[in-house]
Amino acid sequence: FCKGSPEKIEAISDPSTIPVNFHSILDSYTEKGYRVISLATKLLPRTKSYIKIQRMQRSEVESNLQFLGLIVLENRIKKETRPVIKQLQGAKLRTVMVTGDHIQTAVSVAKECKMIPSKSRVIFVTAGEEEDNADRSKIKSLEVPVNLTI
Repeated sequence: FCKGSPEKIEAISDPSTIPVNFHSILDSYTEKGYRVISLATKLLPRTKSYIKIQRMQRSEVESNLQFLGLIVLENRIKKETRPVIKQLQGAKLRTVMVTGDHIQTAVSVAKECKMIPSKSRVIFVTAGEEEDNADRSKIKSLEVPVNLTI
């Protein structure tokens, strides 16, 4: 079995095992602040010995996986979070969030704990290395409200 971020598991899974509505389902959970991880599997040949399996390259094992599904977790913010954020903001201290969560989950949590006002506009920017064979159909634009201070 293999678990990881939905985007990473999607990238290393057999495309035929990814549901057509994968992104809409993922978005529906992350927009509500849920943490989401994916699960996949790969059957290794029974003819390979335990030692040979242990010596396999990670890239060989983590490729052409069979996507199994999404695991959706709810992790509520602590009751102390909102008052602490309010106190920091009252002291004119900049608050930032550093997370490995899906960006939409992070924005939802930031709104819930009042790091950003619930009606704020947010711009999602994705950056990375461009690949010659990049699948442009997987690039997603979001137009969301934003408050910018320059």
